[in-house]
Amino acid sequence: MNQAPQVEPSEKPAGRPLGKFLVAVGVSRATYYKLEPDCVPAGVRIGRKIIVTEDPAAWLARMAKRGSATTKRSKAAA
Repeated sequence: MNQAPQVEPSEKPAGRPLGKFLVAVGVSRATYYKLEPDCVPAGVRIGRKIIVTEDPAAWLARMAKRGSATTKRSKAAA
């Protein structure tokens, strides 16, 4: 019988569901879908689920370095 490997509680998960990531960074789902392709956090789509593999703090730092115009709409208005 093949059993799934046991994960130690101290190990960090490889990714988190999109909803949990968005709560962690304070961004709405609507804003997420308006982000430009180079602003979307690193992740993978598994079926209908999106698993974000990028650390929330790293993504926020990347967005702060990039500036405030991160959505398609805000760039068009500028």
